[in-house]
Amino acid sequence: MELFGFIGKDGEGKQLKELVKESKIKTSGIVSDTKRNTTTKTRIIAENQQVVRIDKENANNPEAAIENNLITKIKASINRNNIGAVIFSDYNKGVISKKIVSEITKLARRKKIFAIADPKGDDLTKYKGVNALTPNLKEASELCGYKISQSKEVNKAAKQMIETLKLDGVLLTRGRDGISYRLSSSNLKTVSSDAKEVFDVTGAGDTVISAFLVSYLLSNNWETAISTANSAAGIVVGQVGTSSISQDELIQLLSGAKNENSKTLDIDSLGKQVFEHKKKGKKIIFTNGCFDLLHPGHLMILKESKALGDILIVALNSDSSVRRLKGKSRPLISETERASIISSLDCVDYVTIFSEDTPLKTIKQLTPDVIVKGGDYSRDQVIGRGHVEKYGGEVVIIPVLENFSTTSLVEKIKRS
Repeated sequence: MELFGFIGKDGEGKQLKELVKESKIKTSGIVSDTKRNTTTKTRIIAENQQVVRIDKENANNPEAAIENNLITKIKASINRNNIGAVIFSDYNKGVISKKIVSEITKLARRKKIFAIADPKGDDLTKYKGVNALTPNLKEASELCGYKISQSKEVNKAAKQMIETLKLDGVLLTRGRDGISYRLSSSNLKTVSSDAKEVFDVTGAGDTVISAFLVSYLLSNNWETAISTANSAAGIVVGQVGTSSISQDELIQLLSGAKNENSKTLDIDSLGKQVFEHKKKGKKIIFTNGCFDLLHPGHLMILKESKALGDILIVALNSDSSVRRLKGKSRPLISETERASIISSLDCVDYVTIFSEDTPLKTIKQLTPDVIVKGGDYSRDQVIGRGHVEKYGGEVVIIPVLENFSTTSLVEKIKRS
């Protein structure tokens, strides 16, 4: 992936480039403009609610030489690389101009590269040449020149955009009402939102266009891509704060697997959730294990763990980790299936999978308030004890139910 746009020659611009590099995105297409500052948004938060946002930006169009430099870089990248698609993510800040869209889409169409735009502003003709648009209702209203709220108006607007720009289709995001879309060859269809609860819609539009595009490039099917985008948006708005869908979550969506309430997260995504929960004063409980063949002993420990705080995280040993610890014949149940089973329990809030022999790295990243272990452990034997106690955390040992262990169950099965 390669990112193109303008930044100022300032500290914020340098910081932005570093963050982009950390995400393994190429930065050679980011052009510095001495006559603008890097767009910076400062959010003032009180009791976990945004009170005000302060924007520091320059939304003026760049000088011709700067704009031409950006166009040259984009064209060079398209000609040099095997590009699958081009996204015009327009925030109406002076970067996406009619000239840039026109020149890049001409090259894209010549090379049969799919081009899609997330539009902003009232000039619909700016996006002539793209294959698809993904406005929300407010953006569609501005583009079409009238208020859009009812399905009849949505259908009219979608048809207008398709006919004006000769689009393959339009995808309109409708918040809690899901996604409506219309192709050039069919009427309007609506997919209900997958979100079980909506905590924060920040980034939902970016998630939709990204997930749609990845799925469309793989399937060449609008219906499949819309379904993926809708599910991805459902995950993001169900998380607290600015969030993005993880690679693991996207793979599960593309493979058709449903992630139970978005509970199973990679460590980076989970870390963000823990941070937001802690800002709200929530007590984080952590336990870990293989959980290969769930039995009453496991259930008791998990329920008692949840009772110790607000958010229960279960860290599962990966398949490779279980094999190293238990032998080549284990696990009996794959990590994906084990995560699905644990996620289905009401007492469990999040599940993550770690590949190391111990959960120490995971504990250090999540910094839970309480580590729970079941069994005859002493506190000194519990991995991560020293770390959590440094910041005031604690370790709790819960006695296990007698006559219940996965190893003994496996032996009984073998004997029978």
